[in-house]
Amino acid sequence: MLREEGAIAPLVLPPLTPHERIFKEFDAYLRSERGLAPRSIVRHLPVIRRFLHEVCSGGAAALCKINQEDVIRYVERHAQDWSPGTGKAMCWSLRAFLRYLHHRGLNARPLADCVPSMRRWKLATLPTYLPAAQVRKALDGCDRETVMGRRDYAILLLLAKLGLRADEVATLTLDDIDWRASEILVRAKGRQRARMPIPPDVGAAIVAYL
Repeated sequence: MLREEGAIAPLVLPPLTPHERIFKEFDAYLRSERGLAPRSIVRHLPVIRRFLHEVCSGGAAALCKINQEDVIRYVERHAQDWSPGTGKAMCWSLRAFLRYLHHRGLNARPLADCVPSMRRWKLATLPTYLPAAQVRKALDGCDRETVMGRRDYAILLLLAKLGLRADEVATLTLDDIDWRASEILVRAKGRQRARMPIPPDVGAAIVAYL
C-alpha cells in the first residue's frame, strides 16, 4: 500500500543469474511440456543445480559445450554417493534436463541417451529374514556326525529360535545356562542382560555339542 502511494521506493528485484534463468525456464518446461506437479519439479532442481555447478559453470552460453564425456564422468563421479534408488532418481532428473536442452536447441547433442543406468539388483540388499524353508535347509546342511557340525547346528538354532545376534551367541558361556530353569542369560547391547527360555530342541543341540 505504501508503495502504491509512493511513500516508499518500488521493490526492485535483483536480476536473475545465468543459472537461475536456466532453472526458471526448465521449471516452466516441466510444467507445460511434461505436465509435472510442483512437488515433483522441486526434486529435480537440486540435481540440476549441482550438475551445472560442476559441468557448466559458464552459464547459458556454455550449455552448448556439454558433451557425452561430461555427462558420463559426472554420473560415474557421484555413483558411490547415491543409494540405488536415489541414483536412479538422479539419473531421471539429469535425462529430463538434457532432453530440455536438446528440445530448446541449447545443445545440439541428444545427451539424454548417454546417461548411464543405475542398476538396482533384485538381491542387492540383505533380506530382513530368511524363510522357514531356507532356515531348515541351512540346519540340514550341518553334519551332526562331526563336532564342528554339531557346533554349527547349535549356533544356527540359537540364531533362528531365539533371534540372538551373532555377537550375543559368541559371548555365551556355560555359566550363562541355567539347566534347571531352562533359561539362558543373554548379554545384549548397551550392557543389558536378559533371561530367555531355552526351547527343548535348542537345549538338546547344545548338550549334543558339549
